[in-house]
Amino acid sequence: MKICFLKLWILNSSYTTYEFNEIKKNKAFFQSLLTNVFEPNEKALTFIHCEYDKTKKQEIKGYLIPTNKRMLFLNKNLTFMDKFRYQTVINVNWFKDGLFEKGLKIQYGKRRLEFDEIFDQDQMQRVGDIILNKSNKRVINS
Repeated sequence: MKICFLKLWILNSSYTTYEFNEIKKNKAFFQSLLTNVFEPNEKALTFIHCEYDKTKKQEIKGYLIPTNKRMLFLNKNLTFMDKFRYQTVINVNWFKDGLFEKGLKIQYGKRRLEFDEIFDQDQMQRVGDIILNKSNKRVINS
């Protein structure tokens, strides 16, 4: 895999080992985002693989992707996508989800978005920080 693809896909010129390895493992998925999902001039800022607790009975595995325009959650086969506006984000909470897992709770207007089954704490922190930065809000650690 060429590094130029990473630079094309991720807006930041510096990317993490986590991002490099995920893109390398799932290159077709990330390429399809460029051609089928992203708006013109939209680029990923970072991403994390997680489980989105859409409802109490519906949990979806996929990627939470903050971009320069919005936040996206997509499953790997692109049959499910939710879009979120940064302006609606009120705050972000980090939490422990079991022995090795972590999670993000995002207060999104009156809704609470929950993303769990996150295994890379540094990447989770990176995603949360970028979401907060884009929404200009504060963090609450649990």
